[in-house]
Amino acid sequence: MDMQIILFYSIAPLVISGLLIPLLRNRQYIRMKGIIGAAALVITLGIWAYEYFSGAISSWLISSSPVSDLARYFLPDWLSLLVAVVAVMGGLLALPLARRLTGNQTVYISIVLIGVGGTIVLASTLNPFLIVASWGLVSVASYALASIAKDRDSLINSVKYAIMGAIAFQFLVIAVFLIYSSIGNPSGALLLDLGLLLLMAAIGFKIGIPPFHMWLPDLYGYSEPLSVAPLSAIMKLGPIALLLRLMLAQAPSGPEMEALLAVLVVLSIVAMTFGNVTALVQKNIQRMMAYSSMAQVGYMLMAITVAFASFSTRDYTSFYFSVGGLLIYLLAYSASKAGIFTLIKGVRSGREVTLTDIRGLSATNGAQSASFTILLLNLIGLPPLVGFWGKLLIFASAANPELSFFYIGGVPWFALIGIINSVISVFYYMKIVRSMYGDSEKVRGHDAPARRFEGLNLVIFASTIIVVVVGIIVPVLLVI
Repeated sequence: MDMQIILFYSIAPLVISGLLIPLLRNRQYIRMKGIIGAAALVITLGIWAYEYFSGAISSWLISSSPVSDLARYFLPDWLSLLVAVVAVMGGLLALPLARRLTGNQTVYISIVLIGVGGTIVLASTLNPFLIVASWGLVSVASYALASIAKDRDSLINSVKYAIMGAIAFQFLVIAVFLIYSSIGNPSGALLLDLGLLLLMAAIGFKIGIPPFHMWLPDLYGYSEPLSVAPLSAIMKLGPIALLLRLMLAQAPSGPEMEALLAVLVVLSIVAMTFGNVTALVQKNIQRMMAYSSMAQVGYMLMAITVAFASFSTRDYTSFYFSVGGLLIYLLAYSASKAGIFTLIKGVRSGREVTLTDIRGLSATNGAQSASFTILLLNLIGLPPLVGFWGKLLIFASAANPELSFFYIGGVPWFALIGIINSVISVFYYMKIVRSMYGDSEKVRGHDAPARRFEGLNLVIFASTIIVVVVGIIVPVLLVI
């Protein structure tokens, strides 16, 4: 059977179950709906596993010209495979959270499934029609997730998100038109440059890269954490993969390449620095994690920047390091954010979650505190957690002497900026850890704040296990 049809079948269970689950209107069927959703995700993962073990997936990244890929709906490579794995993982982590919602549990499950399906398609194609369609699918799922709790903050912030998303969608449509119109056009270089710049702007709006981040701090910082968990863990994967794929598929050369490279470098540095420095002064932990998400995207942009530069100069060592680091870091980021926002739900009792609200958490909930600490250390990049290996590969690729663009006076300045930002992040992550453990004796017994982790522990501990176990496995795979 044709590989394109097989991969189409991998998406079908998600979309079909996402559309049919709402027909089971009885609230008593919520467990059954979750099982159906999990089964659809497992089937999708199984089909991708079949493609891998059958030898159909052998390339790190299929980066041929879009002209030859217009008729191909899916590009089976390591990028699409690992994004599919991470998206399914995020979906499986999100489904149990539906039971903690006070309403719209069925809609939540359906939205997660449709969002995972759209993410997989967006990360796996260069077909312009599928790019636009899957982007729209992910966008609709994201807006619905943002507003599903129906509290005041969620509704207001979802409107901001939808407005920014509409602007991003317009930029995307124009970008795709310009990029594909540049093929075989005498003015193709100009059209391509404009298209790629608009693509960066569209993705900047979509995933919250400064200065396109206006919606993110409020949405991630005040909305329902159970909505933010899948938004941060799943919905960013597709746009990031699309940016990498299109940048490499239509990589210009000469001055145009250097200009686009400079734009990517600036966006990466601004995202890392602004996100970390702003998070450093936050008192609201959920808002702190919002700015942390910006910083994490900055590291991913560093990987894309190095991949773009190394691919253009045919330095394949840095290329493999940067793409490999990006894929590993996507998993590290998704698992950590899913677990962290789920933990925040357990300690949130009002509009905000401050450092005072988690004071003494280790005394009342030792296991959850340990998980929170591990997930934060994973974002810092502490060995042997999986986030360490992602950052190591990304920084190592940026420090390759063969890429002279990232060196000044023999100093790998781009990698150094990334390392400095990682050090900055230690200070605000450790504020959380210190609050959980530092005052535990003062709040033992009846003075301890109420914690509500019922229905959340599965996601919290599963996320922690993922970052630990995969962190142990990755170096073994790298050696092999």
